[in-house]
Amino acid sequence: MKTSFCKVILLLLVVIFSYATTFKQVFAAKEGFATVKSLKIYSNKGEDIIYGSVLSPKEDEINVLLPKSAIEKIRKVGQDKFSYSITSVLDTTKTYSVPNDSISIQRKKIKNISRKCLIISLFNLITPSGITISPSSLPEGDYKVRILAQGVDLTTDSFSYKTPALVVGTVDSKTAALVSVEDLLGNTISDNTIAANPNGTFFTEVRANKIGVQTKARKHLKAQSSEDSTEEINTGLVHVVTDIDLYAITFLDPKKNTDVSNQTLTVDEN
Repeated sequence: MKTSFCKVILLLLVVIFSYATTFKQVFAAKEGFATVKSLKIYSNKGEDIIYGSVLSPKEDEINVLLPKSAIEKIRKVGQDKFSYSITSVLDTTKTYSVPNDSISIQRKKIKNISRKCLIISLFNLITPSGITISPSSLPEGDYKVRILAQGVDLTTDSFSYKTPALVVGTVDSKTAALVSVEDLLGNTISDNTIAANPNGTFFTEVRANKIGVQTKARKHLKAQSSEDSTEEINTGLVHVVTDIDLYAITFLDPKKNTDVSNQTLTVDEN
């Protein structure tokens, strides 16, 4: 008798737990986000790696794939009621807020499938101290997006950001000059050929996906011993077309972008 009674009680508990779980899921679905298990992020090319650019803002867009219920929630509450931030996976103190004018909801084709996406531009992120940074200043690494509003706290899957290498210089020429960057085999690795300013100054970039085997050169180091040692460094050839072809070697190191901006390269007949 006691065994039968225990079985009945156990069955009732199972039914109550099942009902409560179902009710919670339904309620959460109505509220918006709690049923979302994973929020994927893709670049415009459908990758989870963002190869940043200073010259092409579209390359600094990330697409967050949100379910229909989440998008409707955002539209209902209003985008200006939400806050968005980008946080480093390895160092949570590196958190950058995203201005609301850098957020939009659009239908885009990602991996050949038309989807409604929350689009976030990384072009004008803001540090905790209120300073707006450029894409070239966003440290390379893995990041997650956090979406906050009243009753909403979402964190996306991680994505990788790769910083471009900046190339700044001056052409010593009296005629118009077109500037591009090539690898060590002569293949163009800058996305665009740009025109130097009338005073000869120019600014271009090489995105991280173009820096690789064909840009590596050996740098000879003076060691403590009598033998010299070497290390591999990424370099490129700045190719300037004027009335003649001019070339200069430049380092391709995103970590040195600030140094590059302060020490411009001179391209002349030497």
